[in-house]
Amino acid sequence: MGYHNRLGRDDDTPTSPQESTQPNPAQADDSTKASLQSIESILPQHPTPGTLPSHIEKLLGLQRKDVENLHLKAQLQSLPNEFERLRKKIMSERNNANNSRRSLQEKQQQFKEVDYKMRLATQKIAQYKELMAQPKKQADEYGALEKELNNLRAQVELLEEEGLALIEQIQDDSVRLKRDQAATEKRLSLLEKEISTLERRKSDLEKQFKVLGPQLTAAAEGLDPQYLCAYLKVKNTVKHPPFIVPLKDQQCSGCHLRVSNEVKKTVGRHEASVAYCDQCGRILY
Repeated sequence: MGYHNRLGRDDDTPTSPQESTQPNPAQADDSTKASLQSIESILPQHPTPGTLPSHIEKLLGLQRKDVENLHLKAQLQSLPNEFERLRKKIMSERNNANNSRRSLQEKQQQFKEVDYKMRLATQKIAQYKELMAQPKKQADEYGALEKELNNLRAQVELLEEEGLALIEQIQDDSVRLKRDQAATEKRLSLLEKEISTLERRKSDLEKQFKVLGPQLTAAAEGLDPQYLCAYLKVKNTVKHPPFIVPLKDQQCSGCHLRVSNEVKKTVGRHEASVAYCDQCGRILY
């Protein structure tokens, strides 16, 4: 089994659905700086070279590369969710804009229908007036025409009110749509910039991940197998870094609990010793 797999590192760089773009080497990546600061907060301060047994120094070197690997991998694996979140925001913005345009179009169509009904009613009114102007109309026939004429006039009046209300709504919606469209385009532009920034970050992380691979392998291969096995055992047990920590005032710097006197005596007893915290199982030095 290769060192990558034993250390929990895949040979291939984790990928996300987005295509990466070429990073700008001259541009400092704030996310990379934050990542390094996060790693420094996890790992114990590296001692001065030569002050510790060689196997402890090598274990600390392996731990640093391993934690960098875990941190980069976690960031890369989180990117698909970030891309998806931004895509959903963009889709939501476009859907809202489409809904507003659709609503305006529906009102414009309603106005056309109202206008058409009103023109038909107006034509019928003109026809009925011509019929009523003809001579020799019976009283009952004349009365029926007059009643229908009055109904049509009432219908036209209602249609006019409905049409005027629609015109006002259409005007207001048109102004609002134009204003909202400018705001939407601005928000979409910002979201697209966020995606571009995320793509550059992805490209930068992938580059770091690939560079780190050989370094992690070299750090693992530089260890005696017994120390590498001890490190891997602790890593599998503790689950989260740091895996090797200093003992301070008989207190483990990993779990911050007091260790036994026997463990304290074991730490630094001889060059080849490996001491473990009897509370959390981390390697102590």
